[in-house]
Parts: sequence; structure tokens; C-alpha cells
Amino acid sequence: AQLPCRVRSLQEVLVVCGGEKVTSNLAARKPSRHLWFAHRYLSAVGLVKQVEWRALAHFPDGPRFRHAIAVVGNILYVLGGKRYYGVHDTLASVYRYEPMDDSWERLASMTCGRSHFAAVALGDFIYALGGSSGELFCTDTVEGYDLANDTWRRCQPLPMALCGHAACALDGALYVSGGCDEVSQCQASLLRYDPSAPARLLAPMNGPRAGHVMEEAGGQLYVAGGLCQRDGYTGYKDQLAFEVYSPKLNIWVLLNPLPRAHVVGGAAVLGGELLVLGGYSRETYQDTHLIHAYQPGSRRWITRGTLPHAYTDLQACVLTVP
Repeated sequence: AQLPCRVRSLQEVLVVCGGEKVTSNLAARKPSRHLWFAHRYLSAVGLVKQVEWRALAHFPDGPRFRHAIAVVGNILYVLGGKRYYGVHDTLASVYRYEPMDDSWERLASMTCGRSHFAAVALGDFIYALGGSSGELFCTDTVEGYDLANDTWRRCQPLPMALCGHAACALDGALYVSGGCDEVSQCQASLLRYDPSAPARLLAPMNGPRAGHVMEEAGGQLYVAGGLCQRDGYTGYKDQLAFEVYSPKLNIWVLLNPLPRAHVVGGAAVLGGELLVLGGYSRETYQDTHLIHAYQPGSRRWITRGTLPHAYTDLQACVLTVP
């Protein structure tokens, strides 16, 4: 008799991509080529969970940090970033990862290398916006990747050169928040970007920030983490303010601040929670492996556990894996 088939169960999981960490002897920093996924959460003391991490894949061309990612139809796109720390080590390469069969495919490269930039999927394109490029600390250039034809095309530039900004799509529009300008000043701006027309300035955030995260949830935009100028514009400090933007009202509202700094961390929305993870503190220069989760219902932050390592300049997303 034929044995019954066992149906493979699929699960939607948090995935951490690349980044960099301090070596075990604390002597140097080491970029990562790993993709990890949170297999399950185990009970620990109080509300804190212990995360059981499992390896999902490796970047096919070596380590990568300060990169950008986008997810389209459960396929992960990895763009640009850096492999090492030199000016000329900025990457233009793009890869596509299919988690269901654990396969990578090399795609057409961007027209220029980019790091500290943002990538957003909208319609039939993935847009790469601004960032650091070669000798340029930041650029205003934008290019769009045609998903159907594996080609890149130049798009309407940003109204200012930016790096360390954040971007996401909401209701068919593309929004860009914060970032640093050409003279390293953190911005409080929010742009509604159109690939074929000049961007429109919207209500600014309550405070400037760069190296932060922005995610869409429930038809609103949430920004958290990053850094900002100290008073008098001498040096930087951690930006702990957490705020939400309503596109319908064009206003920002401050919420409970982050309990810990997350500069150049990662973020994702999973299970109705906004997860902010990794990064470092500008004031202590210590990396963090903590995962903080914001619960909109109770309007509070809780600790969701820790990363496999204290990564900075990482990316995070949600994928369905077998």
C-alpha cells in the first residue's frame, strides 16, 4: 500500500540578512554573508523570548552590509551595499533569492554602486533611491529595476542628495523619510516620491534622523531608531523618538520612545508587531543584539529576544519558508 504523503508546512518567519559584527576577540569588525530565520520562540523570563535561529542561506558572492533589500511575491531581492570598508568597495550587484527551493540568481547590476540607500518594490519595479556611491557621500539619483525585463532605467532624482534615509510603499505611493544630506546634516523631511515627476514634500517628522527604519502597518508609516545632531550641531546622538504618520491627515504623532538605541538596525512587521532589531548606540558605540517589538494595541515596547549575533548595518524582512 502507498504511504500517505506528508504535507510540508509553511511558515511566515523573520529573516535577517547580512550586516556586520565585532569578531569574537573584539579586535576587528567582520561583515556577514548569512541569512538567518527565526525558527521558533521559546519562553524565557517574563515577557522575554529566547529565539531559536536557523541558517537559511548564504549570499552567493560573499559578505554584504549597508545593502538594501526588497521582497516581491515571497522572493527576496538583495541590492548593493559593501563587502569591505574602502571607498571603491561599494557594490552594484543584485541577486534574487527563492526561499522555497533555496536558489540564488544573479540579476542585472544597478547603474552605479550604492550603500546606505533604500530599495522599495512598487508595481512592476524595484526602486533604488539615493545613498553613498563611490566618492560621493550621498547622491540624489534614483533608478528602477524592471522585474519583467531584468533591466534598470534612470528615474526622476530626489529633490536632495541623501544617504541613511528610509523608504517604503503605501497605497501605491513611495515615501522617503529622513537621512543625511551632503554636509552630514540629519533631515526631518518626508517625501512622496513619483518616479516620473518631482517629489512632493509632506509634513516633516517631529525631529531629524538618519540610519533609522520606516515600516508600513495598518495604513500608516512608523519610523524608529537612528541618530540625530546634538544641540548646536556638534556631533550626533541616539534618536529614541518613535512616531507614526497618517497619510490621510498629513500629520505625525509621537508614540512611546524606543527603550534602547537602534542605529543602522533592521525592521520588519510580523504578527501585528513592528520589530526593530540590531544596530548600535552612537553614544556608547556598543552594538546590540536585542529585538524590540512595538505592540500597537497596548502602545508599548517589549523585548522579543536577541539576534544570533549583534549585527549592525543589516536588513530584515518576512518570508514564507518550508
